Amino acid sequence: MTGSSEFEEIAEELYGLRPDEFIAARDERMAEAKADGQRDLARELGKLRRPTQTAWLINQLWRDQQEKVEELLALTDEFGAAMAAGDGKRLQSLTVTRREREGRLVQRAGSIAAEAELPASADMLREVQETLGAALVSADAAAEVRSGRLVRPLTYSGFGPGFAAVGQAATATPSRKGERAKPKSSKATEAETDERQAVAQRELGEAQQEMSDAEKELAERSRAAERANDDYAALSERLAELREQVRELDRQVIAAKQVAVREQRRNEQAEKAYERARAAVERAEQRLGQSG
Repeated sequence: MTGSSEFEEIAEELYGLRPDEFIAARDERMAEAKADGQRDLARELGKLRRPTQTAWLINQLWRDQQEKVEELLALTDEFGAAMAAGDGKRLQSLTVTRREREGRLVQRAGSIAAEAELPASADMLREVQETLGAALVSADAAAEVRSGRLVRPLTYSGFGPGFAAVGQAATATPSRKGERAKPKSSKATEAETDERQAVAQRELGEAQQEMSDAEKELAERSRAAERANDDYAALSERLAELREQVRELDRQVIAAKQVAVREQRRNEQAEKAYERARAAVERAEQRLGQSG
């Protein structure tokens, strides 16, 4: 059902609202769906969670700066190519570009918050930047940002493109002031170069493995969280249905009690009428006997 155009339209509308407006609007759309007999749609809408203020800000940033966000995410492939080639200068240049693009997006996020009269704190803007960084590293995180339906900001603990150590390792360490560099033989220079490349290659392999492990762990945790949210939504809906059934039974019990009271009163009236009729019959029989 989540692939239906109606669900997508409603979700897009809800995640465009301010966080403090989300719950009421979602519940209203759920009620409308139930009233129209669209219980599956209502159930799926019930799974939508209110975004934190930072997540809301990132969602609005995506809506407002989609092209600029895509330009930032496009750096992922360039970082990968530069790392594979061991091109330190290119990595440094890409890191500068990344920081510039991230900086402009974070600045724009602050403006969006101010325009909505929800000023962003320093922590919020830091979380915006961390989420953009996570989207550069993880395809899943990038997909979440592109969905425009984040419910919380993202973080990534593995090594990602532009990791500072990569750029730093590619730069040469300057000699101490006044120290004259000693010329090295060609063989010594080649040996040192080969050793540095071997170390860099090993570190790259370890970093890529750690990134892969972290990405798998993130995917597993995301699936577990999604399953838990689905279970919670299903149980919440079942609870709501049971509560409605209890309310309906309460109404039926009250109505049945009213009927019982009314019928009991009528029964008492019928018994009294019977007693009066029986007494009249007895009196009539006595008068008949006396007249004979």
